Amino acid sequence: MALSLAERPEQRRLLVERPELLPNTIEETMRYYPINWTQCRTATQRVEIEGHAIERDDYVMMPYAGANRDEDVYERPDEYEITRSFEKDHLGWGYGQHACPGALLARTLSTTIWERILARFDDWELAGTPQPFSTPFIRGMLSLPLRFSQ
Repeated sequence: MALSLAERPEQRRLLVERPELLPNTIEETMRYYPINWTQCRTATQRVEIEGHAIERDDYVMMPYAGANRDEDVYERPDEYEITRSFEKDHLGWGYGQHACPGALLARTLSTTIWERILARFDDWELAGTPQPFSTPFIRGMLSLPLRFSQ
């Protein structure tokens, strides 16, 4: 979220001016940059999806990051927009029996941390080159150098 807002000063200013958008900003960040960006499963039965057959025991990759950018679900899906409505759930926290068991805790901690950051700092910028990491299933940051100002 810090990187998203550092790269988009207009969105950061909007959040600073309207802190009630914090829960939406957290959800938009998880939609736009899901940590768990794909999952794989083995099909338990033959199924056809939009004309494509998936056979029993086929290995299937489910790209959550792609689903979160579905134009049939989200208006302007490739834009990071903290005022976005979340009438339809995103897959940043998984779904169903595969939903993240820590999602409530992550939302609560993120809200608490960001309330404190926003109360103290109204501006920040990148202070170096971020060092991302990724695996076939998760992604994140090894290092995110930021400079905060009041």
